[in-house]
Amino acid sequence: MKREPVSPYRIGAAGRLRVVAPTVGFEEMIDGAYNQLRTYGATHVLVLTRILEVLTVLADEATTREQRAAVLRHGAMTLRAGREHLSEPNDRSELERRYEAVVRAVGERHAVA
Repeated sequence: MKREPVSPYRIGAAGRLRVVAPTVGFEEMIDGAYNQLRTYGATHVLVLTRILEVLTVLADEATTREQRAAVLRHGAMTLRAGREHLSEPNDRSELERRYEAVVRAVGERHAVA
């Protein structure tokens, strides 16, 4: 994203290292945010389409190849969940349309789901 990575080092007032704190990268953040939502919302078209909408926004903001790949990976997993769990053809078509928006936002010409 556009923010600079947070340093794991915390420096005290005297300029001495006080704490080394673990940091969370973009991929870990997106995994934590979407894995459970996708898993538990797999049978709900509104949940899946909303995930894809948010991923489209994230793709527009992603600045590195790794970030864009993580967004695309979650988009593909969301599409597969919908294909597996949604029986209504119109719901599946809508999910396909939303996934294509993610792909366009990422800038990939050929994404495999």
